[in-house]
Amino acid sequence: MSKIWIFNFTDPPPQISSDHSRRHEFLAHHLSSSGHDIHWILDSFSHSSKTHLKPSYEESNLDLGVTMIRSMGYKKNISIRRLFHNHFLSMSSLYIFIKKIINEGKPNKVLVSFPPMEVSFALVIICKLFGISIIVDYRDLHPDIFPIIATNKILKLIITLFIKPYSLMVGWSLRNATRVCTTSPDVSHYLFKKYSLKKLPLSFYHCFKAIPKKSSDLKLGPIAYMIMNYKKTFSNPRIFSYCGTLSKRLDLLNFIQVFKNIPDKSNILFICGSGDMLDTLKQESKGQRNIIIKEHLSREEVFQIYDISDYGILPYPEELDFQLAPPTKFAEILHHNLSIISSKSTFVHRHFSEEINAKFYKFGNYASLYSIIDGIIHQTNFVINDVNYNLYKQHFDISKLEKMVKEIQK
Repeated sequence: MSKIWIFNFTDPPPQISSDHSRRHEFLAHHLSSSGHDIHWILDSFSHSSKTHLKPSYEESNLDLGVTMIRSMGYKKNISIRRLFHNHFLSMSSLYIFIKKIINEGKPNKVLVSFPPMEVSFALVIICKLFGISIIVDYRDLHPDIFPIIATNKILKLIITLFIKPYSLMVGWSLRNATRVCTTSPDVSHYLFKKYSLKKLPLSFYHCFKAIPKKSSDLKLGPIAYMIMNYKKTFSNPRIFSYCGTLSKRLDLLNFIQVFKNIPDKSNILFICGSGDMLDTLKQESKGQRNIIIKEHLSREEVFQIYDISDYGILPYPEELDFQLAPPTKFAEILHHNLSIISSKSTFVHRHFSEEINAKFYKFGNYASLYSIIDGIIHQTNFVINDVNYNLYKQHFDISKLEKMVKEIQK
């Protein structure tokens, strides 16, 4: 069996229980249970919660080997400090890599999560030198994303020039990796064309695994309990939820403005996560009892929120959607059989509009979104069926990643 090292500095750390498995966590546990020697290398900083993990984490009782790299951390996703953080991690990764080879011998394979691009670049170099197979799992468009989201032409030019060295790093890494995987066919074709790759990268959707629905048997967390208490005071309220990155590139402010202006305050808008829009969203929703903005929640709390919700929100812009798509939260929302509110001309709209319970609005258009929300609120024949959950089982159940496991084992 193979010795496989997994470098992942963006996902939550692997857990003993896989009830809420993410992409690499599932791969790690599945490969480990198949007899492979799996070692997971993570850093001490949690990207999602913007906090540092306890140093004792790597000593916890896992069925995987774990090494934690001490890291700087950062407050903002787009910042100079994050650049230093990533470069520090790339150097630390090389140090850990060489140290482990000296002490334990070479691995057969390395799986690295992209981003950070700096880490992938460094590991592809070292793996080529040592003749080790390396799989780059490309999961987010960095650094190409930054000139796309810039609206000012001068700023766009400055960013394009600034990230040119990084783009060269990305192209070299992808061309020299043993294999490249992505999160959707759209991303694979984009990379194939953008970086003139010899092979079309393999694509495996972001998938989601969760425990069977048992919210009625679980003790509700404080946020879910608060929402349920508010819900009880109205006859037919609906809960609209989004849990994920709170980025300026998403259409979250429009949702807040709509819920502020619609007279019916029985319906709840719930948004949670971390990112550069958190403080703005809190300020804009101040004084609105039916708009709840919270920082990062645990997996279990997010599960409870979605389980008591009626609609899941996918507020992605057209030009970014396919590079993030299907959004990580899409599978999670489908699993909970929530109806969906999504912007038009996005991955979800293009590929699944005929198969799901969803309403589509024009991104960034207040009137379009208001019309959709108002129509839902005044809808009298709200019917729940299993269409969205069935779509989850068909495409996004975590078992679909078994194909990715087989590719890694080749």
